[in-house]
Amino acid sequence: MEWIDSSDSYKKRSILSILVKMAKADGVITAKEYRYLSILSERFGLEDKTLSALITTPIDDPLIPSNEQNRMTIMFYLLLLLKSDHNFPSSEERMIYHYGFKLGFRESLVRDFITVIKQYRAKALPPNQLIEVVKKYLN
Repeated sequence: MEWIDSSDSYKKRSILSILVKMAKADGVITAKEYRYLSILSERFGLEDKTLSALITTPIDDPLIPSNEQNRMTIMFYLLLLLKSDHNFPSSEERMIYHYGFKLGFRESLVRDFITVIKQYRAKALPPNQLIEVVKKYLN
């Protein structure tokens, strides 16, 4: 993500905080959700203790990027987290709508994203499937 400098830990922790809050929305972070969070944390170059700290105390007001591409990347992270354990609790869906709004996306776009994720609940999500949803909303 271009808005994150390689040394910008706060932005990376902000993204993980958003994801942690969603994973915790149903009261439990499943093993598969934790694994997904751990992979992203590693990809961001953060230490394991940083993820543990965020799980205990997420950032209250995480940074939201102004660039649409970066906001969309965060939305994709949220959707893939939802898909990670093949379980779709309504509390996690509500969090996606909440953060979708904060990220500046229409409710109908978020709903279409969730529909696609549910269609591929236990199978591989084709790489362009979410992009096709976005294309419907481009003017």
